[in-house]
Amino acid sequence: MHSPNSDRNPPDPARDSEARLLDRIGNALARVTSPAQAGERYLGDDAAVLQPGGGQLVASSDLSIAGVHFDMGFSSPADAGFRAVMAAASDIAAMGAQLRWMLISLGLPRNISGDAVYDGIIEASQELGAAVVGGDLSVAPALTIDVTVLGEIKSGPPAVLRSGANPGDLLWSTHPSGAALRGLALLRAGQDDPLGFIDEHRRPRAQLIHGMTARLAGATAMMDVSDGVALDCWRLAEASGVGIALSDSHVPLEAAFSDDAWLYESGESFSLLVATPAGVDLQAAFVNAGLALPKLIGVMTEGSGVSFRGIAVERRGYSHELG
Repeated sequence: MHSPNSDRNPPDPARDSEARLLDRIGNALARVTSPAQAGERYLGDDAAVLQPGGGQLVASSDLSIAGVHFDMGFSSPADAGFRAVMAAASDIAAMGAQLRWMLISLGLPRNISGDAVYDGIIEASQELGAAVVGGDLSVAPALTIDVTVLGEIKSGPPAVLRSGANPGDLLWSTHPSGAALRGLALLRAGQDDPLGFIDEHRRPRAQLIHGMTARLAGATAMMDVSDGVALDCWRLAEASGVGIALSDSHVPLEAAFSDDAWLYESGESFSLLVATPAGVDLQAAFVNAGLALPKLIGVMTEGSGVSFRGIAVERRGYSHELG
């Protein structure tokens, strides 16, 4: 399989049969994926056969479409594949589960190489330690990547829901807000990026180890931030029946370029919002796991709604305009 390279000349899918592309993808995956366990079947049949190891099975799916979720003018096909996998994996991270398997379906325009998209998919799957066990291919008017993810929780506390936070719980963020948004703004402006913000947008990382560590430490509620801090805090607060008071410490340095853009806009960095009782030392748990320290960004309160510096935060962020 080729390494990710947005400059190479892509083969034309119109002259390349689905079967041959599937063979190339299958061979590439076989070189980087751990063998299926006894009784399991990954690729090659009408469906995958999997054997969860007991406990909870956690499942989600995520759809990424060019022109909606990413801009092909700013990202290579490999970037798009990598990003789509990480977006789906972030939902598993938000439950505190271990990602095990993925099913990935591609809708390919005539001018985009399936090999190139799979370069990024394979890179992401290796980084996450998850196996691609099936999927589908089709021609489509815009690059479309549908990723189904399956994770496990074998022991310890169950999956962390959005609905478990209580008044007095502390609210943490596992990654700086605004970094991916800053990268997107730099791309749109055609500006240099000496600090690596653009990679935060093109190649975000799902925080799987962070989510598992927070679950084991005693997190009461958790979700990932994909549609902006304000909207996702509102979602967490509503699910738990509490309010959220964001603290001054949650003004990210990266947000200085645009006042409150970090609150209401989304560059999709897939950080996690984590609620913990005041007695849980989440920072110590992250240190023990070799992770960067989470940032304390607020507290759960009685009542409802989200505030920042005592001022109400609007319930808005990125949202698809559906008919």
